[in-house]
Amino acid sequence: MKSSSIIKTRSLDLLQGCAVGFLSALLSNARVLGSFSPFGISFAAAIPKEYSLFSLAGSACGYVIFGGITDNSSYIAALLLVTIFKFFIHLKGHTAETDSVIQGVIASVSLLTTTVISIVLHPVSTITILLKGSEVLLCGSMAFMVSMVVHSLSSPSHEYRFVEKASFAILCTITFLSLAPLELWNFRIARIIGIICICIGMYWIGYAGGVLVAILFTIAMTLYDTNLAVSSGCLIVAAFIGGVFCPLGKIAQVTMFIASATFSAVVLGVEQVTTLDMVEVLLGSAVFFFFPDNILDRLFTKEKIPKVHRTHTDGMTSKLEFIADSLTDLQHSIEKVSNHMEAAAENDIFHIYTKTSERVCKNCGLNTFCWGAAYGDMTHALNNLTKLLRTKGKVEKDTAPFFFQQKCCQPEEFLQEINLDYKEFLAKEAATRRVVEARLMAINQLEGISGMLCEMSKELSDIIANDPKANLVVQEAFQEIGCQPKEIHCYYDKYDRLYCDIYLAQRPDDFHLEQISEQLTEHLNREMELPSVVSSDLSTKVSYFERANFRVDFHASQISNNNNRYCGDSFEYFMDSKGFAHIILSDGMGSGARAAVDSTMTCSIARKLLQTGFGFDATFQLVNLAFLVKSREESLATLDVCTIDLYTGMAEFAKSGAASSFVMRNGKVVRIECSSLPIGILQGIQYDKEEMKLNRGDLVVMVSDGALASGEDWISSELELYSQLSSKEISQKLCAEAQRRRIDGHSDDITVVAIRLKK
Repeated sequence: MKSSSIIKTRSLDLLQGCAVGFLSALLSNARVLGSFSPFGISFAAAIPKEYSLFSLAGSACGYVIFGGITDNSSYIAALLLVTIFKFFIHLKGHTAETDSVIQGVIASVSLLTTTVISIVLHPVSTITILLKGSEVLLCGSMAFMVSMVVHSLSSPSHEYRFVEKASFAILCTITFLSLAPLELWNFRIARIIGIICICIGMYWIGYAGGVLVAILFTIAMTLYDTNLAVSSGCLIVAAFIGGVFCPLGKIAQVTMFIASATFSAVVLGVEQVTTLDMVEVLLGSAVFFFFPDNILDRLFTKEKIPKVHRTHTDGMTSKLEFIADSLTDLQHSIEKVSNHMEAAAENDIFHIYTKTSERVCKNCGLNTFCWGAAYGDMTHALNNLTKLLRTKGKVEKDTAPFFFQQKCCQPEEFLQEINLDYKEFLAKEAATRRVVEARLMAINQLEGISGMLCEMSKELSDIIANDPKANLVVQEAFQEIGCQPKEIHCYYDKYDRLYCDIYLAQRPDDFHLEQISEQLTEHLNREMELPSVVSSDLSTKVSYFERANFRVDFHASQISNNNNRYCGDSFEYFMDSKGFAHIILSDGMGSGARAAVDSTMTCSIARKLLQTGFGFDATFQLVNLAFLVKSREESLATLDVCTIDLYTGMAEFAKSGAASSFVMRNGKVVRIECSSLPIGILQGIQYDKEEMKLNRGDLVVMVSDGALASGEDWISSELELYSQLSSKEISQKLCAEAQRRRIDGHSDDITVVAIRLKK
């Protein structure tokens, strides 16, 4: 990259490479009991591939300088093997633990190979062989620990676990051990640096930090020379006392540390703690004391460091959650008030008869007879009258119930009033129904918006920290192809995965997007997947994410009803910006063009919502809402969604009126059934949901209703027969077999979607 910012980035990378080389050379000098020194090999195996040459050069120089080529020839040869292995073994796409284990194996195998060759050429005793075997195990274990430290330090969002903390402590111990042989004017560099680190530990954390560093330093010195155990161990007591006085200030901390170390020296005597030891304590303490406080406060703040560096999204998450809760409360309030209003304004058809009797029967001479002595016959006649009104919309004299024809004195006037009042009743009933539908629509909209905000809040809560370096790299990459991003957001989630969301005014071509993916992989030390691209009328969102552990082999086959031009089934397959694969299948009502419109609309809306980041609840709710407002004519479709997390293999199935799906894993077929209604029927959508863990080689088959016309059991048998075939072959064979089995004289659209999970 040509800009000054990228030059600065490369300069920083070069500086980091030199630091890696220096530390590699230093660790090559670490020897346990003056014999074993595999730590340069371990460090070279654990360092990222882009720094491998720096580590190779540093460790090789360290072995030559500190031991000579002859004595360290097997170590240098093992270094070369480690470098060769690292350039041929692909380590991306695994968890930190898996990568660390692989790097530990590389280190062990490399040293084991050169050790075996050395033993064959120069036979040694059985004891020496056992010691060499222990050294190989030590080399692999140390490579694993260094790799865990590298993974944790490379992720600013990372929350350190016990294994990483322990690995960092052991790396510090080995670093002290590597400094142990070095002297300057008879002063031991390791002891002076160790005392400085002990003082920093006290300053940073308190007595616990000082004691921890002192223990690590003592272990390192003892491994180097057991005679140094006592003089180093007395620093543990001094660190504890100095740390206790740390809250009183730097002067009190250093004074009590020196006093405690001096007291220990007097108690132990000059045979155990020499004058030189005490001078080194004074030198290390003086360096720490005169180090500027503002720099110490910046590097080692006295405040408690949070384990997770959260971002500005914390506030937004809380706000979105509060708004979502408020909308849910509003939705419940509207429902409660609406139910009371409906009960109060209930439109009963018998009110028609009451009003008519008051106007027509009030002054009739038979009023007392009809509504008194013959009340039972009158009620029975009115019930029959209601059925006629509901069926024909009005009542004529010749079709009226027998009671009104034979007993009523003024049947024409009575029935005329009934018909007029019934028209008014129908108008009120229709108006009430429209109000109820509008109210339910508003409630559903509030529910959909609330669900959307909850999902946005959850997505924001997964963001742990931003990566400014990644932002810079992405910006320069897009500027090189002539695109100026409107916004760039590069961040880590709680699983330590890197995501890059870029918002552009126009969509670049696929070649440039693939090229940028390779650049990000190179400069961010994380292997990035080809991007997910979502476009709207005004902008395009391009999302890069780390390559997942799995990929999907997808294929779909269709046969339209009676070879129609339009198939009433539709499907979609895509990957979103979070490393999830989504498969959507919809079956429109009936067949032909109208069914194709309904199923296509269902799939396209569901895809847009899922790509944008909506979850199942909001997606199904909003798709159902779209059908309800689409037209006055009855319109419905099934919705069948399968979402697979390609990092973990966890699959989620969501179905609304859809046919059964089939999952074949470990040689057995599992059926995922559906009992819910299609979308577009009811205001409140209900759907079936099921989760399942998938592994490499597992197969998912989704079908439309047309494939199950002759039953479902045959599909399980066919899957067991075709289990080793590709997704394309399976979908084609099942589709053809479903058509062949249709022997009832009817036909329907048939769709079969096959998805196989691969590494």
